[in-house]
Formats: sequence, C-alpha cells, structure tokens
Amino acid sequence: MPAPRFRRRRDPRRDAQARRGAVRARRESVRRDPRRRRVYDQKLAGGAGERRLALVEGSAQGDRQVTEQRQGRTPNSRRYITLANEALAREDWKAAQQSLRMALTFESDNAWVKEKLAELKRKLR
Repeated sequence: MPAPRFRRRRDPRRDAQARRGAVRARRESVRRDPRRRRVYDQKLAGGAGERRLALVEGSAQGDRQVTEQRQGRTPNSRRYITLANEALAREDWKAAQQSLRMALTFESDNAWVKEKLAELKRKLR
C-alpha cells in the first residue's frame, strides 16, 4: 500500500508545547487534590531523586493513607474501629466511645480516632 500523499510533518515546536501543557496540567491536578499534594510534598521532602509523581501512584497512596486512618493499621484497632462505627450507626454513643478508646490503645497516633473520640466526648456532655 503506498504512503499517503499529504502526510503531515511533525513540528518539534508544537510537540514541545504539547509536552509542556501536559506537564502543567499534571502538576495542577496534583496541587488541587489534597491527598496527592500530601504525597507529592512527602516525596519532595524526602529528597527522592525522582520528582515525578504518577497520578495513579499519588492517588492510590493518598487513598491508602486515608483508609489506614479510618480503618486502622493493626488488626485489633480495625476490629475496635469497626465496632465503634457500628455503635455510631445505632447511635449508641457510650459503646462507640469505649470502642474508640480501645482502638486508641492499639494506635495512639491515629488522628481520625482521636477526632472521633473528641466529638463523642462533646456529644456526651
């Protein structure tokens, strides 16, 4: 089959502009999403040689961090957080508070558990 007669020649300037536009759009999407932004900042602070952050990687890592906060990192904390969520759904504030306290013993640095516990303390006053 013969080659097309009027083939468009590639313009290196146009290709460079398109690459710059794609990079700019990718950076903006990372800056706007707080989960991706947190991961991006951590990579920059860590002095990683590779500064590029794949959007999928940033999103997945951000989701993983949020999930760990809400569901816990250890099996015991997960169990008590699940119990607390079930108690919250039933509006059993005392049981939820007790379960969150137990989850906090297994994960003392979990900010989400601390925040929920503080909310319950205010609600029970």
